[in-house]
Amino acid sequence: MPDFPSQDDYNEPGSIEMDVHELVMRFASGGRFRLVAMLYRLPSEPPKVDGQWPRILFAEYANDDHEVPILFGTEALPGEAYEAFPDDQVVVIPIPPAQAARELELAARGRIDG
Repeated sequence: MPDFPSQDDYNEPGSIEMDVHELVMRFASGGRFRLVAMLYRLPSEPPKVDGQWPRILFAEYANDDHEVPILFGTEALPGEAYEAFPDDQVVVIPIPPAQAARELELAARGRIDG
């Protein structure tokens, strides 16, 4: 039987554990996060981007009526989505609002200039 990772395996500074449903709710109200791991799943870690955990680009229910699954995607795997249930657990690092706005601006400039 595989040894699934738990929160204790991820002592990243500032990281918190939450249900995926909470992630969707916080994301919808403007919270931005970096994904460190999906707990109790293998593989659990997303690939890093430039040495950092990837930003979560979207987190939403697949259906408008809040039925499962929940989909969320990261900058590490563009065009792909993780599928999760509301009570699945993730470890994330909250991104302060000013930093999130700045990163969004830089990413937009990169797309325009690039």
